[in-house]
Amino acid sequence: MTVALSTDDEGKRVLDADGTEVGMVADVQHGTAHVEAPDDVVEELKTRFDAGQYGDDTYAIQDDDVADVDDERVVLETGK
Repeated sequence: MTVALSTDDEGKRVLDADGTEVGMVADVQHGTAHVEAPDDVVEELKTRFDAGQYGDDTYAIQDDDVADVDDERVVLETGK
């Protein structure tokens, strides 16, 4: 399932498929969310996503990396 990311998602928590928080959406541009996270999380997760790293403390995810979005959170696809 593909979820369309938008600027409405800025400020939401990002969770992996296990429910572990892995950052917060700082910015969304053209279907790519830039997620702020601690350095160790950025290093681990930037290798999982084709969009890669956006800045020193962010990694980028795209619409097809997302399983679900609600009013408070963005949940990543299983295996991401």
